[in-house]
Amino acid sequence: MRTVALALLAYLVGFVLFWPTVPAVRDEVKYLEQATMLAAGDRCVAQVDALTGVESCDRPAVYLPGTATFMLPAVAALGWSGGRLAPVAALLIAVLALAFWLRSAGRSPWFALMLLAYPSALIFGRIAMSDLPSTALAAVGLWLFFTGGAERPGRWIASGFVAGLSLSVRETNVLVFAPLFFGALVRREPGLWRLILGGLAGSALRPLGTWWVFGDPMFVFQHGPAFGLANLLSNAPIYGLALLIYVPAGAIGAFAYRGERRPEVLATLGIYLSLYLFYGYTGAESGLLKQLVLGPRYVLPLVPLVVFAASESFTRWFADAWNDRPALRGVVTAWAVGVGLLAFAVHPAIDRYTHDQEATQRAIYEATPEGAVLVINDMTTRKYVNRLRGGRAIVYRKRLGPRETEALLARYGEIWCAFVDRPGTPLLQTDTDANRAFLVALERMAEVEQVVHQPGGGGETLSVYRARAPRPVPDAG
Repeated sequence: MRTVALALLAYLVGFVLFWPTVPAVRDEVKYLEQATMLAAGDRCVAQVDALTGVESCDRPAVYLPGTATFMLPAVAALGWSGGRLAPVAALLIAVLALAFWLRSAGRSPWFALMLLAYPSALIFGRIAMSDLPSTALAAVGLWLFFTGGAERPGRWIASGFVAGLSLSVRETNVLVFAPLFFGALVRREPGLWRLILGGLAGSALRPLGTWWVFGDPMFVFQHGPAFGLANLLSNAPIYGLALLIYVPAGAIGAFAYRGERRPEVLATLGIYLSLYLFYGYTGAESGLLKQLVLGPRYVLPLVPLVVFAASESFTRWFADAWNDRPALRGVVTAWAVGVGLLAFAVHPAIDRYTHDQEATQRAIYEATPEGAVLVINDMTTRKYVNRLRGGRAIVYRKRLGPRETEALLARYGEIWCAFVDRPGTPLLQTDTDANRAFLVALERMAEVEQVVHQPGGGGETLSVYRARAPRPVPDAG
């Protein structure tokens, strides 16, 4: 356990020393805005639409409120930036819960380092989204379930509660628990009522939360990519990479599991993986490098169970070799040390990348005046210009045709545009082309001046423009 604790300490120290200052992705902005809104005791944010002049109360996100709720204490104490503590805490909890679970089963807690070394876990530990809270709930709930029962009845109440609570973060989290709980029901295990009672109590928090935030206790998130058979071929390599390379031979070891509750464990692995194999998102639109992190994050809640199941197979297969071959122990020890070093090193590495992002955000706010009407492209600029920083009336470029643009110029006299172009994929190139087309149209109806042209990291280029409505020509008569 000391080795695991030291690796986690290295991750925590690295995070504190290289504290993230800019949201990494636009979805993180939405979670942080939602948490900030809830911390203020509000259900929505009052705003005036710069395009129409209509006052409204806008919800910054349509995500389930569980993730934002986990951020509330830190956001209330430290402001929106404190929300970053939630994923860090979730990663530490997930790894520790997995380590205790492994130790209770008579296996080495070192296997828990596989979760810490999972690339999506390392990176999303710095990003305030639902992936790590979901993983923590899965790890804690499964640990309590496997170590509970007749001898420790309180753990089944807690496991059921955690499973129900996970529905407030992401609907698919329940798939990590459902086959295992169903197996206990089929076996009519003693104390089953405790599991059910805890599950009902935890699940009740979801409709209460969605009623408070959205006014609808039956709210279901419906804005993500669709599921479909056509997604299988593009998803299979991503999840194969995740569960064979990121978790070394993890899928092989997991499906060879022979421990307790084997049918339910295999059913959980199969059902969860089958669902996401048909999910219409791989992260490909963000480029290959980011895809290798963004796609595999969806199986993070399953990774604790994969590691637990695989550890049984690996222990069974390599027990003799572990005792007889010092070289094998040396390799594993070197790997554990490497995970600890990586847990720290990931922070300065990402911090170097975010320096460019911070410079991009600073350039936008320095170039545009307080209260400016600012047109942005949602896909790549949203994370830089948002309610967290405030002070700008944001209008999304996709809302503006020639008529709407002329109306903005007539109402305000001048508008500003901030576009971050990031070519690299067809979707991003289409967005870049749309920015250029908008500027061409804008130049026909206004005096346009480029005030910033700033290359950044990852192939991004920031351009900021000032557009003034042409002055009317005085009547010569």
